[in-house]
Amino acid sequence: GLTSNEYDMKTVGTHLSAKAFNKKIEQGEAITVDMRNYYESEVGRFESAITPNVATSRELLYEVKELIKSHKKDPVLLYCTGGIRCEKASSYLIQNGFEDVYQLSGGIINYAHEVRSKKIKSKFKGKNFVPFP
Repeated sequence: GLTSNEYDMKTVGTHLSAKAFNKKIEQGEAITVDMRNYYESEVGRFESAITPNVATSRELLYEVKELIKSHKKDPVLLYCTGGIRCEKASSYLIQNGFEDVYQLSGGIINYAHEVRSKKIKSKFKGKNFVPFP
């Protein structure tokens, strides 16, 4: 539902590995945002994440922009299931004046693999909701 001037896919948030994402959370200056629907957040989320109360992805970008509008100069950490939603979301936020936008590379799915294989302490609490068709 976005117009082409509301995002530019050539400009997206910086991709972070699991370790780098954790470090940004630990520094305490970043706003962590769950870019999934509310029911996905209910099953699992990162510590202190903002979880928008939306039922569909169509509502998500506008809701997130409103929820974090006072944090345009703060680091913003986005995460989603597989990373795809965060590509457009990060571009949208950058187009709307957010200066320091990051995204979890490969989403929660890749985070879980990295945590396991590299023996990193997970900051994700609960389960990753993945709907089956």
